[in-house]
Amino acid sequence: MLSISRRDLAVAIMGAAVMPAAQGTPKSGMKPDSAIKSSNAASRVRSALTERLEGQFQDFLRRASVGDLYLMSNVLTLHDGNSIGIHAQSPELALPTAFEEEIDNGVPCFIAVPEHLQEDAERYVQMLIAEDGRS
Repeated sequence: MLSISRRDLAVAIMGAAVMPAAQGTPKSGMKPDSAIKSSNAASRVRSALTERLEGQFQDFLRRASVGDLYLMSNVLTLHDGNSIGIHAQSPELALPTAFEEEIDNGVPCFIAVPEHLQEDAERYVQMLIAEDGRS
């Protein structure tokens, strides 16, 4: 689950007029009982989270292994289908369901093998598959 700090939430909702942490009272010009429209607040929170995720995904795309990229690609593809399919009425279930489906999908297990041993490891796995009768 993505979390956001109270301060980030306050910045997202109120913009630059954030309550000072030490004083517990709003900066001058803000009324403590001022109502913030929920749609405006939700829009600001969504915007702050979107900006944060964009940065995190850019970092992920630069550093992720090929296996991680395949996993994420498959999860996002499943998410698109789940969002318009059976989970359309419960959109909060679409992403967790996509991860669960992809992980339980019998996707081959990925292991790290030192580069100088990769050919040997591949031959060994092929030998195990042949002995097990699977192809």
